[in-house]
Parts: sequence; structure tokens; C-alpha cells
Amino acid sequence: MTLQLLRHLAAQVPPIAITGIDEVEAVHVLMLAGHLDATLAPPLCRHVGARSSAATVHGVTRLGRWVLQQFPPPVRGG
Repeated sequence: MTLQLLRHLAAQVPPIAITGIDEVEAVHVLMLAGHLDATLAPPLCRHVGARSSAATVHGVTRLGRWVLQQFPPPVRGG
């Protein structure tokens, strides 16, 4: 899902607001990998393991664009 999300975000004009637990987690993974420049909203609760419920993507990094070139989308049809 993270590669699909990276492709989707690369086609958008930043800043891009992301909501939804799964999408925010994927943005976090892409940030940690160095593929996105983004910020995560603070978690609503302060418990251990609490997760953010929102993120703002500021752009795809040079590394993220390189990854997209290395893994082009699958060809549909045939």
C-alpha cells in the first residue's frame, strides 16, 4: 500500500491533508524511509503506542521520486 500511496501523493499538489489511521501510518513509514517530506499531528491521547490521526504531506523527496522510477506502475490490460 505504501508504494501505491507514494504514487498517488506524487501526482497531487502539496500540501496534502491525510486522515485515516491506515493512510497516516503509511505516510509515517514513507517519512521514515525518506520518501516523503511530511508532518504528523500529535496523537490525541498520550498513551504508549498512541498513533497520530492526521498528517500533512509537503512533498515527495528526491529519493521518493527515484523509487517511483525504479518501480513503475503495473501495465493494465494487455
